[in-house]
Amino acid sequence: MINKRSCKESALALLLRRDYATQELIQKLKYKGYLADNINQVMDELARIGYLQDERYTANLIEKYRRKGIGPRRVLIELTKRGISEELIEKFLQDTDLVWQISAHTAWTKRFKGQKSQHRLERGKQIRFLQYRGFTDEQIKKVVNEMSEG
Repeated sequence: MINKRSCKESALALLLRRDYATQELIQKLKYKGYLADNINQVMDELARIGYLQDERYTANLIEKYRRKGIGPRRVLIELTKRGISEELIEKFLQDTDLVWQISAHTAWTKRFKGQKSQHRLERGKQIRFLQYRGFTDEQIKKVVNEMSEG
C-alpha cells in the first residue's frame, strides 16, 4: 500500500464521495498507511489539476453552516477542526455583519417561532441558544432585543 498510484487512487475515491480540505485528506491517507512522500506528491498533483481547492471547500462549508443557522464563532471552530488555516477562514468570514445578523434572526425565528421574550428566564434561554450556535454577543443582543420589543 505504499506506492504513489495506489495513494492517488485512494485520494480520488475519497474525493468522489465529497470534498475534503487538504489536511483532512492527508490524515485519511496517512491512516491508510501511505508514505508522507507519496501523499505530498499526490496532494500537489490534485491541487494542480484543481481537484483539491481549500478555498472552494471553505466557501462551500461556510455557506452550508450559515444556511443551518450556525454563527461565525462556531464556524471558525468547526473549520479549524477540519484543518483549514485561520487566515483562510477569516478571509471568508469577513462578510458583512448583516449576513450573520440575518442568519442569527433566522435561527432564532426557526427555534422560537416568533414568541416574544418579556420574561428574563426566557430571554436567557434564547441568548444561550444563540451563543451555542456561535453568534457574537453583538448579534445576539440585536436579535433578542428586536424580538422582545417586537
